[in-house]
Amino acid sequence: MIDKAVNKSVQAIRRKGLSRARTRSKASSWKEVDTLEGGLVDTGVVILPTRGCSWARKSGCTMCGYIYDAGDLGDTELAQLFKDAVAGLGPVEYLKIFTSGSFFDSREVSDELLHSIIQTVNDAGVEQLQVESRPEYVKADGLSQVVDML
Repeated sequence: MIDKAVNKSVQAIRRKGLSRARTRSKASSWKEVDTLEGGLVDTGVVILPTRGCSWARKSGCTMCGYIYDAGDLGDTELAQLFKDAVAGLGPVEYLKIFTSGSFFDSREVSDELLHSIIQTVNDAGVEQLQVESRPEYVKADGLSQVVDML
């Protein structure tokens, strides 16, 4: 168990950092080359500024700094940011999607936004999709829903 004094200190540091953080209003994206099924492929990376990791907001987690880049945008704006970011990448076989927290956390990525993201992925002809999520948000029904849409 984590010492309560340490946890309080970490939470104070996080709150101080969040008070100075500027929310992001655009997605970050870039291309890189990755190995997929034994070959090199063009890969796109998109970081979508969702509301941020609920774990970091509640517990003071310091694993990553994405919470400092979290946004306060609605589904419509996030969907358009994602669409624009993917279009800006050009053709990619492999796409990695990162949020400011967990892709399968419905407080960050609603069903409506998820559908829009998957539609954009399909329209772009992406062959392989990777998302980041904490394990407690990864459920069989959520995975099945995404797989069925792809």
